[in-house]
Amino acid sequence: MGAVTTWLTTPVPRARIAWLRTILYGFVWFDVLVARPWVRDHGSVPRSLYHPLLVARVLHLPVPTAPMTTAVMLTLLVAAAVAAAGRLPRAAGAMVAALYLEWMLIAFSYGKVDHDPVGRCEASNSPWWSPICCRCGRRPGTGMGS
Repeated sequence: MGAVTTWLTTPVPRARIAWLRTILYGFVWFDVLVARPWVRDHGSVPRSLYHPLLVARVLHLPVPTAPMTTAVMLTLLVAAAVAAAGRLPRAAGAMVAALYLEWMLIAFSYGKVDHDPVGRCEASNSPWWSPICCRCGRRPGTGMGS
């Protein structure tokens, strides 16, 4: 157990975290604009086709409308750009996590549920926590401050 704990908690170079952050938040742009642009169209679909997933029901999220889906998309893209740039990492990361969850709930509350985006939604939280992981400023393998 000690080896696993050491491996999981060993400080990593800040550049590695910055690259991971950039890749993950860049993927949000790809997912929203290339892989799933059809989610925005769900705002124009008749309300009778909307069957919210359990998470959406528990959170009492409204039925998607065209202005709402556009606002979620644009806000998500802006938050992802801010987070990818490393600005306001916790606030932007929290916004991306919440908005990406909403984007996925809008996408899959009309009958078809893909399970692969769940991992990306979880991964979008990683950069949000990265400032906590590397705040100490230690260099890997030295145990000393930089």
